[in-house]
Amino acid sequence: MNDLTIIFYTANHISDYFMANIQKQLLKAIGDTPIISVSHKPMKFGQNICVGEIGRSTYNLYKQVLIGAKYAKAGDWQRAAEIWERSASSLPGDPGLWHNIGVAYEALGSYDKALESYKRASDLDPANETYIQDQAGVRNAYRRGLVQ
Repeated sequence: MNDLTIIFYTANHISDYFMANIQKQLLKAIGDTPIISVSHKPMKFGQNICVGEIGRSTYNLYKQVLIGAKYAKAGDWQRAAEIWERSASSLPGDPGLWHNIGVAYEALGSYDKALESYKRASDLDPANETYIQDQAGVRNAYRRGLVQ
């Protein structure tokens, strides 16, 4: 007797093609294990529970930002930048997030991307001195020839 059931969650924010491919691969991997799908829109995939359109959760985005901070603290700036970039696609108006992305890119030596991210942060919050100073720091490093 198989006591295992797969719970599949989707917010239905990906293309139909990509969703079909995910479902195909999942079915291939699990065989005849039962599936319960939880989705924002009705779908034919196992036993479906449609919760309706509930919007994206800022709580989940906040958790992603914290996970990025953990990677940054551990010195994995590449992973932190990737996580924060994904979060910024849902929170494009968050200047602190853009500043974090700039810090990550500066730590990676990607000064053009760092400058672009710092500029975005300061455009969103022009009175924040930290954003202005970090942007100026990268520009000054360029002028002094410290970075290429």
